[in-house]
Amino acid sequence: MIYTHRVWPVIIASSTILEYLALRQAIHATRLIFLMIGLLGGSASWAQQGNAEEGKIIAYTCNGCHGIPYHQNVYPTYSVPRIGGQNYGYIVSALKAYRDGTRQHPTMNAQAHTLSDEDMHHVAAYFVSLTPASDEPSASGETP
Repeated sequence: MIYTHRVWPVIIASSTILEYLALRQAIHATRLIFLMIGLLGGSASWAQQGNAEEGKIIAYTCNGCHGIPYHQNVYPTYSVPRIGGQNYGYIVSALKAYRDGTRQHPTMNAQAHTLSDEDMHHVAAYFVSLTPASDEPSASGETP
């Protein structure tokens, strides 16, 4: 028995029909996965549900290090990064990594352990609303 595919002129013997069907199913599954990745990637703004006003309250202690221009950590000595205007997803993922221990820094690990996922989104929304140079709220006053 001979089967042909309507799009590609593929001839398949009856002994390999199961392999052919498995391949078609794998192709469809791969397409579905890429479609879902595309939809989720395009919906990143939907995930940004943090409240910058709540984040400002929660991030009060963060500003003790991250809000001081040219602040140096005592040991090991390095410049503490200013995070005003930083990427929303980066802040959330960094805080989660500090909380679960995959990213190591004793002070940040301790701070992140006190934050819920919702708190992390609020903190990220607050820092995103700041301009990188001055750590003041952006001119638009909106949280991206």
